[in-house]
Amino acid sequence: MEFKRHAKRRRVDPQYPTRLQLYKTPPVQSIGLQEFQELALQRLKLLQEIDRIRQRSAHEAEGRDSYQSKMSNATKSHMPLSVVDDRGLQTKHVEERRRDHISHYILRLAYCRTEDMRRWFLSQETELLRYRFRNMNSDDINDFFGHYKDDFSFERVIIPQVEFADEKISQLSSEVYGFYGVPAPSDDGKPVPHSCYKVPFTAALDLIQSRQVVVKEGCVYVPDTKNEMIVSLVCNKFRARVSEELVKTLHHLSVVDDDERIAPLLKSLKNRYLGEDFTDAGTQLAGGIQLQQIDTLSKESFPPCMRHLHESLRAEHHLKHFGRLQYGLFLKSIGMTLEQAMTFWRSEFIKKMEPDKFDKQYAYNVRHSYGKEGKRANYTAYSCMKIILSNPPGQGDHHGCPFRHWDEPHVRHMLSSHGLSQKNSDQVLRYTRDSHHQLACQKYFEVIHGLTTAPFSLEHPTQFFLESRKARGGLLLVKQEDQQEGATAPPVEGNEFGDISVADLEGLDDDMDTS
Repeated sequence: MEFKRHAKRRRVDPQYPTRLQLYKTPPVQSIGLQEFQELALQRLKLLQEIDRIRQRSAHEAEGRDSYQSKMSNATKSHMPLSVVDDRGLQTKHVEERRRDHISHYILRLAYCRTEDMRRWFLSQETELLRYRFRNMNSDDINDFFGHYKDDFSFERVIIPQVEFADEKISQLSSEVYGFYGVPAPSDDGKPVPHSCYKVPFTAALDLIQSRQVVVKEGCVYVPDTKNEMIVSLVCNKFRARVSEELVKTLHHLSVVDDDERIAPLLKSLKNRYLGEDFTDAGTQLAGGIQLQQIDTLSKESFPPCMRHLHESLRAEHHLKHFGRLQYGLFLKSIGMTLEQAMTFWRSEFIKKMEPDKFDKQYAYNVRHSYGKEGKRANYTAYSCMKIILSNPPGQGDHHGCPFRHWDEPHVRHMLSSHGLSQKNSDQVLRYTRDSHHQLACQKYFEVIHGLTTAPFSLEHPTQFFLESRKARGGLLLVKQEDQQEGATAPPVEGNEFGDISVADLEGLDDDMDTS
């Protein structure tokens, strides 16, 4: 990254003159509700992906190595900001900046409500700014500082590394270059001046605290070759501004909450599932598994939450209401047909009750989950987010997320029983201690499949299953004695799904027997 003056003046858009924005002015355009929702979801997808990338980078060396490529893919997929090339500013550049501007402010409305939400939003937006600034070219950087000159009182100064009559300049030159260890440039053996940014010390308190900069007469001097320091100064300013404005937004939120068109969307964004749509996964995979394969599949390809439910069902021959919902819809999503489900649940429950009791109290629930009773809705399997945030398990319950709802000794025992070494268990538990439950499950996936890094971001138990089958080449390692004579185990292929799904399961909870 370089800091140079313009070789020539470039055409700029009056509304979006810079590629990178500090979001100082709220948007005033009119947009439709559909675009409002689409921009909100795209921005939220990007910030969630940034959060995952940051956490992987903080915990694992391979995460740090892949940071640049993953951030590049995430920004290009969800909220690109293209570089202006020799052809100059194009319509697409202005449109990308407009979408970036509006989507930022939409999420401000959604994430200003609590301290935790503000902190999360601010962390991800600052990381996005940090990444984008690091990857700007010199023209973009000059545009940025030129446009926001009132916000950044950075004075560009030339400090020679040679002796001058002015003793102050000479001393400053010696201190700056001695401290930073910047080598003396030369041209035909003659020293050449270096440029620095002269910054008020109040704008660089964190750099001063960590003793990274030279302070002279109330100013900090940062050579323009120290890119990360410049990035830090910009991010500090951005973070302070947005933090203050989020609180101001909260004080005026009542106006937005009175709008019935957008208030429900903004309030639901925090818990919104934005991953692949598995609504039709069960239909596409129907018949792809056999009942005699379930025990082996649970050990090979079920996420820990579903494996625990399966093992509890086998041991106790019963699951409570929310356990049946979580596990039953998962089995439906991986290809278990209604007929198979009736046989599966009935064969297990009648080990503990009379067949007539199952037929009267539980068969309806199974048919209902397949859309054959009640509202006849096509209910979808629970996402990781829904499992983590709703209906925490109580006494005698087996539903929920082990990484969210169990204590560490219980989780460690589970991992050990699944064959993980102490070292691998520690890698998984690092994420649970920091409340990164889905990343813990993804690390579990990587360990049991012998992968360094999984080629996906885990957001759904069905996704875990499908990716597991792909990782194993579609092969099912079923013991011969577990198969019926002549039965085969067809490979389960991966499938492609849509982008956005929000499972509405309230009707299912209301209509079904909760015993």
